[in-house]
Amino acid sequence: MRKIKKGIYQVSDSVIALGVLFMVLTTIIIPASVWTVNEYRNTVTAGQARTVQNAVNKYISDNATSISASATATSPFTLTVPMLVSANYLPAGYASTNNFSSTYQTKIFQPATGKFHVMTFLTGGVDLKLSQARNIAIKIGAAGGYIESGIAKGALGAWSENLSTFGGFNPGDGHIVIAGFYQNGAISNDYLYRKAIPGHPELNTMSTALNMGGNDMTNSATVHAQNATITNTVTAANANVSDMLNSGKIMATGKITSSDIVEGKYLYPSQVATAGKACLPNGIIARDNSGSAMSCKNGKWNRMGGLAQNHCKQIGNFGGRDFTHYKCPVGWYAAGLQFVGHQRSESAYVITCCQ
Repeated sequence: MRKIKKGIYQVSDSVIALGVLFMVLTTIIIPASVWTVNEYRNTVTAGQARTVQNAVNKYISDNATSISASATATSPFTLTVPMLVSANYLPAGYASTNNFSSTYQTKIFQPATGKFHVMTFLTGGVDLKLSQARNIAIKIGAAGGYIESGIAKGALGAWSENLSTFGGFNPGDGHIVIAGFYQNGAISNDYLYRKAIPGHPELNTMSTALNMGGNDMTNSATVHAQNATITNTVTAANANVSDMLNSGKIMATGKITSSDIVEGKYLYPSQVATAGKACLPNGIIARDNSGSAMSCKNGKWNRMGGLAQNHCKQIGNFGGRDFTHYKCPVGWYAAGLQFVGHQRSESAYVITCCQ
């Protein structure tokens, strides 16, 4: 019987395992690690660029007059990180280069009086691939861009500027740029500003419908609008309506007061009153248990449409034969005629007088 040497097979198995591990490292783990490091580095670069650009924006806003006196359409005012640090727009010791060793340089041109054309360039340092430059520009935001073939291109095609408008200054393809367009010292873009910019009401003005996404608007003082469509409840301390108010139902726990006509299909008093009972004030209307209308007159409830019988008395020939002419006093009315029996073989009648 032939014996096989196990050592050779064991060595072969180990080599295969190492080969597989090497393939995993070279095709998956190492590339993934490199991608993660690059993404982090790009994110840091974009964050630093935003910080510098925010300082640039504030500097231009605060120093528009002096910049305007220096910058022209062909000769720029140049702003650097050391200048921003010196003017306290960036903290002391803030690096003038990014983690790719690129230096910030802001060119401010003035093509028209009070209108600044601004671009912050990252010059020198590592030459970035266009794909990496695009990635950083996207992370910077709407103002971020990169240079390609002499054109400054905004992230995701948001804007495009020929570098000839910046005196032909061109650090080279793959370099990062940050755009800024100003008018009278205020940055001019399509963002909605929280604070008022003097002379620029358009920066606080919406040009399209504002969708709140179901969220609240709080702490408003006065809201001016042409129309309002509200599908739920309106809660207000007072409401002044100068024209018609259309409503399916009006419910009031207090008074409804009008200086003119109140018109409706029906009047239904909810208060039940009893004739002769005290009431205040005169003129109010209620109803009795049978549904008859009651009005308050002289401090007492009376049925409307009938004659009041607050005070009544009877006069007539109580004693029988009597040819006296009986009639109610002035201000009283005859409420009825009553037979009171026979007196001395004569019928006796009395009149009921009321007021």
